[in-house]
Amino acid sequence: MTEGLTPVSETESGASSERWSSPNRVVITSGDGKLRSVDVNLALRPVLTEQGQRIGQVLEVTLEANPGDKNASLDFVFKKDPQGNYQVLTAGWQSWSSSVVVGSLMADKMIGMKPFDKSLGGKTVPFFEPGPGGEKIPATEGRSYGWLGFRDLKGGENIALGVIPSLDSLEEIRYRQEGDNVVVSVGKNLEGVSSKRDITFKVFLGRGRPSHPAEASGKIRYADLVVAFSRELTKLSAGMSLMKDRVIGFSWPVYGPGVTQNDVQQEIAAGKGIIDTYVIDDGWETVSGSLKVNQGKFPNLPRLAKEMKDAGIKPGIWAAPFKTKEKPGGSVPNEWFMKDKQGKPMKLSLPRIGTLEGSYQLDVSVPEFRAYLADKFLELAQMGFEVFKVDFLAVPFTGKLQNTDKTSVEYYRQTFEEIRQRIREVLNKEIELIGCGAPMMESIGLFNGMRITPDSAFPLEKIPPIGGVISFINKLIPISHLIASKINTGMYKDAVAVAARRTLPFKGAHGLILDGIHINDISVPMDPARKARLNQSLLALNSLGIGNLFVGDSLVRIGEGARKTWATFIEQFKQAPKLEI
Repeated sequence: MTEGLTPVSETESGASSERWSSPNRVVITSGDGKLRSVDVNLALRPVLTEQGQRIGQVLEVTLEANPGDKNASLDFVFKKDPQGNYQVLTAGWQSWSSSVVVGSLMADKMIGMKPFDKSLGGKTVPFFEPGPGGEKIPATEGRSYGWLGFRDLKGGENIALGVIPSLDSLEEIRYRQEGDNVVVSVGKNLEGVSSKRDITFKVFLGRGRPSHPAEASGKIRYADLVVAFSRELTKLSAGMSLMKDRVIGFSWPVYGPGVTQNDVQQEIAAGKGIIDTYVIDDGWETVSGSLKVNQGKFPNLPRLAKEMKDAGIKPGIWAAPFKTKEKPGGSVPNEWFMKDKQGKPMKLSLPRIGTLEGSYQLDVSVPEFRAYLADKFLELAQMGFEVFKVDFLAVPFTGKLQNTDKTSVEYYRQTFEEIRQRIREVLNKEIELIGCGAPMMESIGLFNGMRITPDSAFPLEKIPPIGGVISFINKLIPISHLIASKINTGMYKDAVAVAARRTLPFKGAHGLILDGIHINDISVPMDPARKARLNQSLLALNSLGIGNLFVGDSLVRIGEGARKTWATFIEQFKQAPKLEI
């Protein structure tokens, strides 16, 4: 047994054999890189299934961190069964992550599921998950965020560890083999903040054998471990009104950045009685990220919001609050930009995407910038918008913030709390926020809805400035559909696996939304087999706990017959029986 760890007793574990050992000290990395060990006493709380079975426990400890401390870690040891055949199930950090294998640019068919030895690293993190990137993962180490499961494919005992976030710092999981043991390290990134503070670790440890039809009933399954952890996360979203049974039309998969007010007006007329919300996506601004209306494309945005309300549809609009394509030295003060190592305004770089040409990152630790954001959201709310789809939310975690009295997580959450409060003060109303590209754990209790799958596709003809050329070529050769299999997005590549993997742990903590569902719109080039597979699986996903849809079809383009098909499907989707897991 690793030095310094004491076993959780048989009565505490509630399982048939000793498998976990819990720590009695936390290791902290100070600002000068030195390590110090702090002795701790963990508080234990049993976790039961809804049937009253003991499934595990939550271990909690709070200790004091000094100003300038960088990291803190708490190690657990899992004693593997040498005869076991373990499949490791990891989790991705943010809602765009299709592959949850850190450093991998491609999603496998078995999303986040690998044999133990193949789940270990040996790659360089190219962007951040979360962090600025470039860090080499040792070949003997694996990574995960929020959840780490060990499923025994031979029918032995399943083991799981889940981090219940403190919502004040980034938390990650690292694991490695030491002899017959797996050491699982739960880490907190303290970011060297300048204030003295208490930090809390709260960790769920669960265990149990799978239940097969041939076995006696009452056995704990792997899914039961996930659901038990999910109930712990759900407690963190208490007080937030989560989206449920919402059908949201949005302009991105239909028109891309070329959307106009006339386009939206037609979609609203066609969507009446089918959708309950419509989001004007990227394309309404003078420059993406400017939060300034392009009057040429949207001459009367308040009137458009009113037309939505008159049609019984909630008005929604897209915003990327932390990124902009406005150039440094222009209307955005230089102090508002995040800075790279050379002190220059930082260009946007995201996992699986890379550097976005012409996009810069803005610093949420700057009070004047946060106040500006709150005023801009207020202006949109005064125009009549009630729903805000906020995108590219990983930006605050990609580099060093200027002000260091709080962590990036604290500033991130403070930004949206200030936006809500500003609108409450002036308009005495609540808005709805939908998170996109957001950290799944650190956003609990912050948003009403969470898009849990990668981006949607849209017609190639809508890509500026080459859309006209593509449209001309399409009249001669249907180029869009010739390359459909090459441009299908993550939503349609192993989408069911991505969505299902996110649903069980987060179904009570977030209002989960499937992105850009295309059922009838042939103008959007998608791989037909993958598209059909997703469409057939939607009811099953709903039964797991996903209750909201982004409609990817143009309700104008598909015609009256297809609109009736959509209306029928939505009714079936909403009424799908929920599975008891």
